[in-house]
Amino acid sequence: MTTPDPAGPPGEPIPASPGQPSLLRRAAGWAVSLTVAFGLIVLGELSASMQALQDAIAARESEWLAGAIALASLGFVLLAGGAIHLAIRGRGEDSVSLAELKAAWRSGAWRRSPRWRRRFAMMTGALLMVVGVFGIPFVLGAAGIKMLIAVAWAVVAFQVVRGLRRADVRTGGTPPGGSRRDGSRSRRGKR
Repeated sequence: MTTPDPAGPPGEPIPASPGQPSLLRRAAGWAVSLTVAFGLIVLGELSASMQALQDAIAARESEWLAGAIALASLGFVLLAGGAIHLAIRGRGEDSVSLAELKAAWRSGAWRRSPRWRRRFAMMTGALLMVVGVFGIPFVLGAAGIKMLIAVAWAVVAFQVVRGLRRADVRTGGTPPGGSRRDGSRSRRGKR
């Protein structure tokens, strides 16, 4: 049964929005993701180097686990502390672009401004918390789970670095090989 489009003729179905993938596309995306994850787990279980890593971590599992829990806890405290500070100040959100982040880091604003210190503390907290939370199954999991988590960490690190490199900083920084707004090319990488 189709839902009629109130703006169109009676009986006409509502057209799918162009930006939203169909159910079949989403299901295919999930199937590919699960297949890749399963493949990584199997590859990790069959890999001699992952088995050696598994044995090395198992020998000192309690220390590795304590480190992962400490990272997750410290990250939570930093992130939650920043959020509580925002709530006390009456500002429920504080968004910032990657370009602004890069500019604040390069200019040293994070050392002078309490607002930037809070932002960087919250971002550091989020990073530590994610590494710690995923570190727990990395320590306790089988070799295949370690492989899956290691690849996920590598993909996330790649995407973060890629995003930071592409962020256009209005203070003159452009992505390597990118064009500035005035049409001139970036000189980065030619030094």
